[in-house]
Amino acid sequence: MFEEGLNREEKLLIWMRRNRLSYAALGKLLAITRMSALRLCKAPRISSARHGQLPQLGIPYDLLPLAEDRPRGRRPYRA
Repeated sequence: MFEEGLNREEKLLIWMRRNRLSYAALGKLLAITRMSALRLCKAPRISSARHGQLPQLGIPYDLLPLAEDRPRGRRPYRA
């Protein structure tokens, strides 16, 4: 289906174009801005909550960034 030698981001962009889904439309579906949707798709890791939302929109799992939950806020001070 996809050409060999393409990275995940390129494959996702091809999938989005074939399915007529823009970053603006994706942002509206997720209630975020177009730029946030673009960053979400290009990030190497995203939260598990967002990772769960994207397949519900029809995006294949193999095109998604890895799911990883990180603690929010400042890192603890270490001397």
